[in-house]
Order: sequence, then C-alpha cells, then structure tokens
Amino acid sequence: IPGNELIRIDPVSGKKDGFDLGHGEWLYSPMHGYPVYSINSINMMRDLRDDFVTAAAYAWTSSSTLEVRVHYVNWISGTTLVFDFDKQEVTIRDTYPNSKVETVHFVEYKKP
Repeated sequence: IPGNELIRIDPVSGKKDGFDLGHGEWLYSPMHGYPVYSINSINMMRDLRDDFVTAAAYAWTSSSTLEVRVHYVNWISGTTLVFDFDKQEVTIRDTYPNSKVETVHFVEYKKP
C-alpha cells in the first residue's frame, strides 16, 4: 500500500486497478475492471459497462494489524482486507452472503 493506494488485479478482465485509500475518510476512485461478485459464471459481466467506482478507507486496529475496506459504490458488494504483519498474513472477506473467507500468507514485509 505505497502512497495510500491499494493495487488489485481484476480476475475477470485481468486489468490492474489502483484505489486511493482514505485514513479517517472514504476516498473515491474510478476502477477499470469489475467488482467482486457472488457468482463466477462465464462472461457474467460481458455486457456491463466497466465504469465502477470504489470508496476505500484504512485504519490501524493495532500496532501490527491494518484493516482496509473497499466498497463498490455503484454495485452490491465490497471487500475487507485485514493485514496481520506479526503473522504475515492477509484475510480477505467479501460482503455478499455465503462469501468464502480467505487467508493468504505473504513471504516478506519491509516497513517503509
């Protein structure tokens, strides 16, 4: 998250997005791909315009835990990322019903 920006690769389009993150406020950014969705059918967003907007903010919930929330303003979903730097893992939770919670370990972290 260099310079208060979160980078995301869209799994459907393969496009790279950068979201501005607010601290104590929501920052709005256009995105170039598609938001997370509860189904992954073939061509599920083929005819949709891809002019979605995100509102994103972050907060340190402890000295080693960073929480990032991304809401897709003109869509029905959002994502919460919780980075635990002591455990070197990030937990990803989408906001739609029955979403799968994923925890991924990262290999290396260098403090800026």
